[in-house]
Amino acid sequence: MQKNQIKLQDAIIDYYKMGKGKALFFIPAFHSDFARFQPLLEYMSRDYTIYFPELPGVGMSSHLFETQKYSAQNYAHYLNLLIKKLALSDYTLVGFCLGAVIAIRMLEKNTVQRPKAVILFEALYDGDYIHIAKKYSWVISLIMKLGPQNLLVRKFASLALQNTKLLTLFYRYNYRYEKDLKKIIEHQVRLTKQMDTRAWLELTEDIFTLHLGRENISFDLPTLLVFNTADNILDIEKTIAGVTKIFPRAQVVNIELTHHAPAGPIDEKLVHELMTPIIPKMQALLNVDYP
Repeated sequence: MQKNQIKLQDAIIDYYKMGKGKALFFIPAFHSDFARFQPLLEYMSRDYTIYFPELPGVGMSSHLFETQKYSAQNYAHYLNLLIKKLALSDYTLVGFCLGAVIAIRMLEKNTVQRPKAVILFEALYDGDYIHIAKKYSWVISLIMKLGPQNLLVRKFASLALQNTKLLTLFYRYNYRYEKDLKKIIEHQVRLTKQMDTRAWLELTEDIFTLHLGRENISFDLPTLLVFNTADNILDIEKTIAGVTKIFPRAQVVNIELTHHAPAGPIDEKLVHELMTPIIPKMQALLNVDYP
């Protein structure tokens, strides 16, 4: 593992590099960082060269945007700059959840060498296809109605997102039927507290105002789409139907988790179980020299 730091215009980005072989440029999800993905990255680095940037305001070691809004569009701008700085040409773009939206925005901008292929895990497509339990939906409604810049919203969010006792109670209730509850709570509290409050609010607005079906976008790239059939948040059928319109050359692989994403820390055993049905598809996708 090699950690690097680079300044790109007015932002400072931390990124990690490891492994050898064909290049995979990973874009992490909302509420995640390098530590969360490390077992997966180490697993993949046995056969591939991994590039993993931390998202400013989200990742543990990342530097905050001071003048830019936290959005998929702005992340895409800076990550394209990073790819250009790294002089990547023969690479595959890999995005998770929000990271999949960032990948789409990167392809839209078309400012760097396009990837040879795309791999998206649990890609978001439309904010209306994201289902939050009614007892929590009022929080999203408040953010959407008043806006992330509202002082009352920001103060409330800051107090809630930095309060260890409150977060512990929330995650203990939310994951009360899960095994290893103590580990899950510690994991979720760490990920929540490290996020910048403004990033949390602005990205929430960005996600729930997402309507890719209203945009005329399509990419003629070999693509692998990985979706969780037991997803507890996304309307999977509508989401898959939408994302495959954007990537008409896509193959879909289904996996099974109890949640949209693993509730607790990701270990090597879980990585092996999840990647076993995916790896053959990946190898087939990446071992072809596409024009």
